[in-house]
Amino acid sequence: MAETIIIIGFVQSLFGILLFISKKPKHISFIILTVWLAVIAIFLGAMLLPFEVVDYFKPGIFPIIFLWGPLLYFYVSSLTIENFRFKKSAYLHLLPVFVIGIHR
Repeated sequence: MAETIIIIGFVQSLFGILLFISKKPKHISFIILTVWLAVIAIFLGAMLLPFEVVDYFKPGIFPIIFLWGPLLYFYVSSLTIENFRFKKSAYLHLLPVFVIGIHR
């Protein structure tokens, strides 16, 4: 049952990525949402791999989990703030990803 739900989520993520890549005009919120869906697709796709392969890729996939929150924050900010631009202080939200990536 859980594998079926993972497959459905993986396929929906891929479909969303294709949908937003083909959308015109390219708005920053579409790009952020596409990256967020790609992170979800990578995580769910890794769960579909055999157990031995997941253990091999786990150090590379684990830090990706920490991208969910910042990407969701950037997406909501791009929708609510007029003329949204990335500032240098916004990159501090990505700091946990790099700390966990270096630590592993």
